[in-house]
Amino acid sequence: MMCTVDNRKIFLKFPEYSKGSGNSVSAWKISHFVKHVIFEQEMDLYQVLQIGDEKIKMFDLKLKKEFNCALRSNKNLRDNQKISVCSYCPSITRCKDEFKEYVEAYTEYSRNVVSQDIHKPRHIYFKTEQESDSLVFVDAAGVIVITKNCYPKLILKSCFRPFHYTALITPMMTLLKTDFADKYYLLLAKKTIRQRVDRGKYFSTEFILEKNWH
Repeated sequence: MMCTVDNRKIFLKFPEYSKGSGNSVSAWKISHFVKHVIFEQEMDLYQVLQIGDEKIKMFDLKLKKEFNCALRSNKNLRDNQKISVCSYCPSITRCKDEFKEYVEAYTEYSRNVVSQDIHKPRHIYFKTEQESDSLVFVDAAGVIVITKNCYPKLILKSCFRPFHYTALITPMMTLLKTDFADKYYLLLAKKTIRQRVDRGKYFSTEFILEKNWH
């Protein structure tokens, strides 16, 4: 997918993990959908994707009862380890078929966060100890997309909503959460990124259009 970031044409793509993942839905897509949409229901990303409450509960139960999902008992694994777990899972084909429509909705949303950022840029360039060059994008619904910068390509790394860290939540934000969830998560996402910068997890940072981060 071609898109424009800071007046440069870039090709946005997903990581390739072919082992056990089939051609249409990679283990990356499945593992991230399961982790950030099904297992992290309290962040309400499933609502952004227009998945109903009963359906997301049914998905969770199916992973537990039918697929015996190994990610459930290994939630603290790193992303590349989660991808490996999905790649070698004996239920990968059934999982792919069961969730394909919703996994594709998740991955399409991830792409759109990046491609639509041009209309109101809210992203930063940064480095970490593990990655030399990265970009993180935040959309109006407070969804965070992290990419690896391999210009002229961007490799999607993750798409999620931030955790409810008590230290970052103000009384005003608490009032917003019930009726204005997108505004709540947008504020929380901005604070989460700022905290990562302040604590040195992200360094060599460059905020694009600083005003959009306030």
